[in-house]
Amino acid sequence: MHYNPQRHHRGSIRLKGYDYSSAGAYFVTVCVRNRKHALGSVRNGRVDLSPNGLIVLQAWQYLPQRFPRVTLDAFVVMPDHIHGIIILSGDPPSDNRRDHTRARGTQPGSLPAIMQRLKSLSTQLINKANNTPGQRFWQEDYYEHIVRSDDEMERIRRYIVTNPTRWQD
Repeated sequence: MHYNPQRHHRGSIRLKGYDYSSAGAYFVTVCVRNRKHALGSVRNGRVDLSPNGLIVLQAWQYLPQRFPRVTLDAFVVMPDHIHGIIILSGDPPSDNRRDHTRARGTQPGSLPAIMQRLKSLSTQLINKANNTPGQRFWQEDYYEHIVRSDDEMERIRRYIVTNPTRWQD
């Protein structure tokens, strides 16, 4: 197989011009690399987490400690992906340094920074537990949706909570 530079330079799926450090609710989905069923299994509409799935759950629960603006809402670990709602409150952190971005041009305290932390922390812990140093665990990007109303929030919560009952192996 030959290297194709176009294949590795995908465009962003983020809403152009939107400030992802803004207060609001965000529905996120992250998939395991190659959609491998590495996080658990679903039996009778109930998720049984694998050790990797437990690590991801702990990494998710850690986010408010690392990012004080974060409140976690509905969340589910599925065999090959996770769904969750992250709520950002208040103003983004002020950063008086000249460079206001971090790795990959990410603004501190923004949704992309939070997602980078979730993915990197869980990957590090999973690799340590499985003795697989340097292995990629997650797909390169993640899906996000800005939640714009209370009705939409309720629909998304219902979708997340009932996701295991719709799972088909």
